[in-house]
Amino acid sequence: MEQAIENKLVSGNIMYVDSTHIKANANIGKFTNEQIAKPLANYVDELEEAVNLEREKRQQKKLKKTQKKKR
Repeated sequence: MEQAIENKLVSGNIMYVDSTHIKANANIGKFTNEQIAKPLANYVDELEEAVNLEREKRQQKKLKKTQKKKR
């Protein structure tokens, strides 16, 4: 994502994700529609952590930590 932003392929203001790896309570009667402003770096860190937890459960090696570039 950071590379795409740096190369001006995306703005990074809005990000949509495929919910394949997002845990959810699928009760159709209860939901809220919310927008949350969150720095991209925090989202990427949380995503990497969640992916690595899933990989540990499946006895796979952790992914290498992405290096953040100074701006």
